Amino acid sequence: MDVEQIAFTIIAHAGEAKSLAYSALREAEKNNFEKAENLIKEARTEINQSHQSQTDLLTSEANGEKTPINVLLIHSQDHLMTSMLAIDFIQELIKIYKKTFEKAQERVKEISDAYFAKEFKKHPTNEKNLLKGKIICGDCGKGMRLAPRTTKSYVYYCGTFSDGVNPACSRHKIDQEDVNKAVFAQISNHMRCCIDALSVIRELNSRSSGLKKYDVYEKAITRQRKELEKVNRKFSELYGDYSEHLINESEYLTLKQQYLLKSEALKKEIDNLLISQNLYSKNYKIDEDWENLINKYLKCRKLNKELADAFVDKVQVFEGGRISVNLVYDDCLEELLQVKNKREGDLNE
Repeated sequence: MDVEQIAFTIIAHAGEAKSLAYSALREAEKNNFEKAENLIKEARTEINQSHQSQTDLLTSEANGEKTPINVLLIHSQDHLMTSMLAIDFIQELIKIYKKTFEKAQERVKEISDAYFAKEFKKHPTNEKNLLKGKIICGDCGKGMRLAPRTTKSYVYYCGTFSDGVNPACSRHKIDQEDVNKAVFAQISNHMRCCIDALSVIRELNSRSSGLKKYDVYEKAITRQRKELEKVNRKFSELYGDYSEHLINESEYLTLKQQYLLKSEALKKEIDNLLISQNLYSKNYKIDEDWENLINKYLKCRKLNKELADAFVDKVQVFEGGRISVNLVYDDCLEELLQVKNKREGDLNE
């Protein structure tokens, strides 16, 4: 048995364990308790390896093998015991830090809630928060809260920061007026883009080339509708042929299935032709609800609750004050702009 090698093994693992334990303490001092607890687990793993080497020595001694005692072995035992003591002591300190931090956070929340309850009673924010349920922190995903700065001005701040659940997320404080202006600008631009695109498409479709293309689709639709009428007529007559024994049951079922499939295919083709024809209509149509909302709110000059509810899907506020606005009809506008680009492309061909 190489006692010297065992002593070095005990010293190495015990030293690493102590180092990890003190790293855990430093993380706990920064309120990073999850990381601190993981470091303590690593320290336990290291000290267990060191302790196992000591156990091997004791086992050999119990089996009658004489263990030579020297200064290095005594030194290794000293390392092992002090490291075990340090880990136990630091783990208790971490528990105290964590408990103190949690109590402090609870107290901060109590004070914060009491303050804002008092301020909200003076200056209710419900009617002021035009984006309630729609505005969130872009970094942690928590809802942004609205708080009074003065009797006339308000600020949004991250709800996670307020709760003290994740101190890593900052306050993200931003003036409500800045948010409202950014959202209104996005909505205004959205509505103007829609109106402009519609105007371009309808103007192009009023030209002779657009009218001719529209007529081409109209003729194709008429042909398919006539074909659909023919199929439906045959389908309606089918049972009469079967009841008069002009066809047997097997033929009836086969023809019935064929006519149904043919009818569905023609309906689908007509729908596709109507969609394509609309691209060339001088009265080109978009989603009716969307167009009605644009016509209703086009003359608005600032954000209000009704406008926000109609158009806003989600607002994200990121660190540094960057704002991202997602609107309910963004996909519709994207499709409309694609149609506009296509029609302009057709003109250049």
